[in-house]
Order: sequence, then C-alpha cells, then structure tokens
Amino acid sequence: MSNTILDDLVSSFDPEGILSVVADNPESLRSTAKTATLIQGRRVPFRASIGGNEYTAFATLRSAHLHRISVIDHISTRKKDGENMSKLVTGIFKPVKMDIEVVVGNETITLQELMRYSANKSATNPVSEERFAATLEDLGFRFTTGMNLFWQQFGSRQDGIDELIEHFQRAGAIDVHHKIEDPRRIKQSFQMPRTNDGLDVLGPEVVSMEIGRSDRSQSLTEQGFLDFVDATTENYKRIVRLRKQADIMRATNAKLAAEENWSTERKQAAAKEVSELVRLSQQWASTWSGAQERILVDQKDPDIKTPQGTYDPTSAPCGRFKMIVNGETVNIDLWTNSLRANTSDSISVAPASVSTEAPAADEVPVVWAD
Repeated sequence: MSNTILDDLVSSFDPEGILSVVADNPESLRSTAKTATLIQGRRVPFRASIGGNEYTAFATLRSAHLHRISVIDHISTRKKDGENMSKLVTGIFKPVKMDIEVVVGNETITLQELMRYSANKSATNPVSEERFAATLEDLGFRFTTGMNLFWQQFGSRQDGIDELIEHFQRAGAIDVHHKIEDPRRIKQSFQMPRTNDGLDVLGPEVVSMEIGRSDRSQSLTEQGFLDFVDATTENYKRIVRLRKQADIMRATNAKLAAEENWSTERKQAAAKEVSELVRLSQQWASTWSGAQERILVDQKDPDIKTPQGTYDPTSAPCGRFKMIVNGETVNIDLWTNSLRANTSDSISVAPASVSTEAPAADEVPVVWAD
C-alpha cells in the first residue's frame, strides 16, 4: 500500500490530526483508573509512582496462592454518623511471582534493572546484573522464588465473606483464630496448614486479582499502598538506608571507642543501637506491597504522631480475585458497592487514647502463638 493511499485513509477518519497526541504526548493519555486487574500470564498496564512522578508500567502475574485471611470489625475514625462499624477482610497471597516492567521515555526496563541502575548511577564501582541479583536476594527481595502480597478490603459484604471462607476451607484452610494471643477486633482467621516439616501447604492458586490504590489523603499518617513499583522501590530505599546508617555508626563507634577508651557498658549500648538499625532494615523486605512505619496518632490531636520504631507490611486494596479450588474457578467478590472506588480507610486498634492509622496492616501488630 502506498503512503499516499494510507495518508488519504488516515485523513478520512482523523482530518484534524488529533490522534498525533498518542505519539507526541502519550503521558497525557495515561489511565486514571484506581484499579488494575492482574491476570495470570497476561501483561497488564498500571500506573506506577516513582519519586512523586507517574509512569506507565506493566505487571505479568506468573503465579500466586491464597495463604491466609482474617475478618476484622473495623471502626472508621472518619465517619461521624453512627454507622462507623464495618467488616475489614485482610489476607496474604503467598508466594506471588510476577514480572514488573517500567516504561521510561522510549525504553521499557524491568523493575530489577531500574533498581540496579539507581545503584550504579553514582557508584564508584558499578555492580553487574548477576551480582546485583544476588544482593537483592540477600536483602530479602525474592523476585525469583516469589514474595508475599498483603491485601485488604474495607467495607466487605457478609455474603462475600462467607463465600470466601467456605471456598478457602474447601481448599484445605484451617481455623487459626485461637492461635492469636490478642485478637482484639479480629473475629475470624483461616490459614493453610503446615506439614510435619514446618513447611506451609500451598494454598489455592489465584489466577487473577484486582489491585487498587490507597488514597493517602484519607490516611492520618499519609501512608498506604499506591502500586508495586512505589512499594518495592521505597522498601528498597528504606532497607539500604538503614543498612548504610548501621555501617557508618559501627565504624564511627569503633573509632571513638579506641580514641576515648569507652567502657564496656558504653560499647554495649552503641552495639545495641547498631543492631536496632539492622533489625529495622530486616523487617518486611519480602513483600510486593511494601512496608511502612507504625505510627500512633493521638485521637484528640491528629497532629501528634508518634513513630513506634517498627515496620508493618503495607496491604494493597483487593476486593476481587479468582482462584482454583478443587479444579473449579471460584470468583471472590467482597465489594459492598461495585460502583464505589476501592480505597483505603483508617483502622483503630490501639487503646482509647491513641489511634493507629493502618491502611497497610494485615493482622499486624497481632502476635500469633505459633
């Protein structure tokens, strides 16, 4: 076909040339959808956030399994009409394997390559792809074997909850509510059992999941899940920053201890500070949904926020997914109103004097007896 004929064809349905924006300014056409449905084996686009800027990204779900669910009585701290009690369902998909790609300019790179590039940008000795992959594994990023994906759905409908529990139990899940030392508002908990060797039995295969975005403006701590790229890169920065701080503090302490002849007590106190930084860096690395610092918010004065010096896994909004139970594809739908956006809310689980904003918590900070 000649260019003249092709030009005439295009002119017939785009005489004003408005379609040129697809090539000249594709960013303006980026989807504003609040959810993205991941489907096993399919390359699905989603909005990615990096440093406050948005990019197009793709997720290809390779495999996922449902591992645990809990039902919690949720009290909203924002609703004042007396109807502030609802059901919050939280869960864990484990393990989840997926490929994440990010479109930067005219190039599409993997999430791991983006993370490596950020490490090499100012490095004196750039790290190779093979060595960086090993470093990621050491830090806890299990891209090859799969990571946990924590999820939650606020305002879940009861019949949807009942169906989820029924199908999950048919798949082999057991009631573990009695193992929670302090259940508080957690009313039901089910989890896949463990083998005699202490290994988790693989849960039902999840073949699709609808993942939403948290509205951080609705969180008193301005936290919550945005997307897999933001969650992973921010977690990556947190872990590396804390490890680096620990290394610097360790070297500084060693130098000062020698110069100032520190006492045994002072050396032990300094070592404890270093160990605390390392401990924080090790918390919740192997999770696709990222982690956030636990913060207590005073109910009387929301401007008073107290960091607790620990991190919890962030939960991605997810109210719909499909899983395979005994060879049957089961549709799970927890949404009360399908027309309403699936966004975060707040959950109060602390004593009366304070409120914990937890748009990202599963049963955290719940302590399990086993």
